[in-house]
Amino acid sequence: MSNLNVFIDLEKFKSQGYIHLENILTKEQIELTQVLTLKLKEDLINNNLLGQKKDFGVTEWWRGIDMSSFLSEDLYKLYTSSIMYTISSQLLETENVYLYNDQIVVKLPNEDFQFEPHVDNQFGPNPSLAQSGVFKTITCAWVVDDFTIENGAISILNKSTGEWDIPLPKTGDILVWDGETPHKSNNNITDKPRRVYLMVYGDNDIPSFGTEEWLKRFANRFYNELKDLECLEFYGDFTKDRTAVVAMNFKGISASD
Repeated sequence: MSNLNVFIDLEKFKSQGYIHLENILTKEQIELTQVLTLKLKEDLINNNLLGQKKDFGVTEWWRGIDMSSFLSEDLYKLYTSSIMYTISSQLLETENVYLYNDQIVVKLPNEDFQFEPHVDNQFGPNPSLAQSGVFKTITCAWVVDDFTIENGAISILNKSTGEWDIPLPKTGDILVWDGETPHKSNNNITDKPRRVYLMVYGDNDIPSFGTEEWLKRFANRFYNELKDLECLEFYGDFTKDRTAVVAMNFKGISASD
């Protein structure tokens, strides 16, 4: 079982813009995430999906997989697990935590897959409101392969020092950064994949700040997907009229500890 009493230095997180949480994940969580992330990435490549139209999340398939729990109920259980509620509610400083996006980032050996400096909120429905503090998001990276300089470790701009840090978390750690914290990463030049499962949470019903087109693309599809799976009870208490399902409060929805 995960340690639900994990200590988080909130002031350090606020000062740096990120925090490294060590030895959080269980053996079972690590192994499941390793298998699921690599399989979905290999399916993406082997089926020549890059650049093809995608029916959820961003409009085309790319080298990462956004909103990846659409493709796996097991991933959704991890995304809504008790340990993640414990962590996200502390860092967002609210009991009302909302789901926003979950994303697989697997860097295959020698794959041309790097990220230029960016902040995660710039890709959201309303970057200006996020920048002004109307709502907050955090990204929690489940590290399921040791980070090294060679395999594309994530560089993060330390807001306290103004310098780029390169934390090197180990398998089972969680690296968390604020949605306004710049970060980047290079290619994986090793002979093994580097797997990460990213979980993004917010402190508000973020799609309500978006556009009608954004809501239709994300929320309505999400509702229909759950309805087709006949698992509305598992995914929580909401109705068709509540279109902001992708950012629904997940407290108590599932307990995949």
